[in-house]
Amino acid sequence: SLEIKTLLDQIIRLNGITTKRDSTKTTIKVPPKTIESGVESVKWSLYDRFMFCLLLIEIPVILVAGAMNVFSNLMASGEPVFLDSPSLAIALSLIVPAGATALKFVTNLLDYNSSKKRYSTFIYILTGLVLIAWTIEFSINFSGIAGGFSLDDLAEDTGSGALLVWLQLFAEMLIGAALVLSAEDIYLKYHPSAEDVNPDYVQCTKSLTQAQTHLETLRKQRAALHGDITQLSSKRSQMRMRSEAQFTAARARLARLSSL
Repeated sequence: SLEIKTLLDQIIRLNGITTKRDSTKTTIKVPPKTIESGVESVKWSLYDRFMFCLLLIEIPVILVAGAMNVFSNLMASGEPVFLDSPSLAIALSLIVPAGATALKFVTNLLDYNSSKKRYSTFIYILTGLVLIAWTIEFSINFSGIAGGFSLDDLAEDTGSGALLVWLQLFAEMLIGAALVLSAEDIYLKYHPSAEDVNPDYVQCTKSLTQAQTHLETLRKQRAALHGDITQLSSKRSQMRMRSEAQFTAARARLARLSSL
């Protein structure tokens, strides 16, 4: 019937709104609100100012150093393609700053501050481990005046040079990401990113409430109609039984009159 079709359509609409609301974030990031006049903003400590300025200097230095390291290795390889087209080597050397930037911006995919903190901690620990491995490999390859010199060492290729280059490139990417994360952490202490209720989530919740109310009204109407239909069916059955009884009685009287 029309009432049942309307009820089913409302249930389907309700399920659609519920799915949309569940897939919508409850909060979104918004710019920090302007501090009202008369309320002092938090002042940067001298230590944080110094560290933040130091990080702003170190970040481009380490990223440029990483790019130059890649460029020098490519040019020193003697490959004709790089010697004939140094711009290709320059383009490939940009992988270090790009990689460091990508490692940092993973935090933008994390919704909770606790997840961001765990990721930052992971980057710091990994950076420390890679740096330790790099210092060990560096000391093996460049022992300095304390390590002596042997012609046999020059003839023997152990592959440790390639490992050293890999560790250095990886360390430079991790150091760049760690420095940017540290600078961001200091900055957010004084300029926190605010969060507000997502208007789309509010609208979905409002629509869901209205749909639930409408559905409950339709259910009540259907229950009332079902009660009316049941009552009418009962009355029809009673009327049919009375009619049959009256017909039987009338036929019996007619039969008696006919026998006279």
